[in-house]
Amino acid sequence: MQGKTAIGVRGLVLNRHAPTLVNLAWSKPFGWDGGYNTLEEQTIRPLTSKQEMDTTFEMLISRLSKIEGYRSWFNRLFPEEGVAQTSIVRAIVTFQRTIVSGTSSFDRWVNGDDAAVSADVKRGFELFSGRAGCSGCHSGWNFTDGALHDPGRASTDKGLGELFPENPATAYKFKTSTLRNISLRAPYTHNGSYAHLGDLIKFYANGGKPRESNELVPFSITELEVSDLVAFLNSLTEDLNEVSVPRLPVE
Repeated sequence: MQGKTAIGVRGLVLNRHAPTLVNLAWSKPFGWDGGYNTLEEQTIRPLTSKQEMDTTFEMLISRLSKIEGYRSWFNRLFPEEGVAQTSIVRAIVTFQRTIVSGTSSFDRWVNGDDAAVSADVKRGFELFSGRAGCSGCHSGWNFTDGALHDPGRASTDKGLGELFPENPATAYKFKTSTLRNISLRAPYTHNGSYAHLGDLIKFYANGGKPRESNELVPFSITELEVSDLVAFLNSLTEDLNEVSVPRLPVE
């Protein structure tokens, strides 16, 4: 497990956990606060942010243009631009859209293989879809409605409210993350508050206290049911396949 939140330039500890890149092609709007309508917009921010990568496109263009491999490929793929801000962003975004979750044991089960998952996974899915109410926000094949909700966590970070401080209704709203491959992505929540899925489930079952959210409805849950829900969530992790590491151009 990595640290609670992301690390920026020169070791600066940022106030938010790095969101997953899995299935970004279907994840509009982008960012924990939903501040970006396109993946292109979202890609520019960390590159130029003084807290994250602290660079400029002038610097990036200069660095990439000095590397023959990059210069050659950019000229080949973007003949009218070569190495430029627009082509750099397009290249990054094109790669990000290829990061797609693979088939999981849950997928094999819903496609008819009854033996693909254990009984606790099936019980967990029933609870997830029923009394626990998780599917209200974590819906669809990607297990997210793509919307922003108030998860009730105590935080000085107001999420969408940071962008629209004049509108109290936006306070503490954060993007609902996909649950695909969730077992590989600890810690959890926008600020990495929870190291274990079981603890996060108990937090939601308690209605988001200590700062209650009117979007969360408390529900009773036993330790066995927590275990069942965790088993279901783990079943959303794709089958691990060997991925070859590409050879990148060097100076």
